[in-house]
Amino acid sequence: MKREQILERSRREGLDEREQQIYLDAYNFSGSVCVGLCLLLTVGSILRSESFYPYSILVFAAIASSFLYRFVRLRKVSFLGWGLAALVLALVSGVLYLTGWGEAWRN
Repeated sequence: MKREQILERSRREGLDEREQQIYLDAYNFSGSVCVGLCLLLTVGSILRSESFYPYSILVFAAIASSFLYRFVRLRKVSFLGWGLAALVLALVSGVLYLTGWGEAWRN
């Protein structure tokens, strides 16, 4: 197969490695922005004596999903540990938010 035919075939088949890396970088960047905004909103909620649990749920769920996905794909136990820890924190934050137990400190 000639070089031109190989290049044409690869263009028709989908994304090249450079495009895949750009998409991956974009998703990572947007995830970081979302987590950063949640952290800022958490600080604002604390300063206004409002519940910060909805934001902590989002942050910990994003962190958990990232680590657990990496564990599934790469099978590194450290990713499983961090993913489960973040998942537990997300669940605890959810329970505290839904039950109102975490709001007792303000009364």
